[in-house]
Amino acid sequence: MANLEAYYRKKLQNEYQERLQRNEKYSQNAFAKYLGMTTSYFSKLMNGKILLSLDIADKITKKLSFDFEER
Repeated sequence: MANLEAYYRKKLQNEYQERLQRNEKYSQNAFAKYLGMTTSYFSKLMNGKILLSLDIADKITKKLSFDFEER
């Protein structure tokens, strides 16, 4: 599960950075809301302070439209 968490953290970081490059005012708060989670939860997830559940991983995968192989 640790590898899965690291994978999702990296995907989220990359997606956030891409959005930030397109709009320098884009915030973690906006990204967290887009993903359907609180800013606090998003921050803890990105900093490895909470574990990524399969439910949240599935939600992120669907929301960000990852390729099927990435799910």
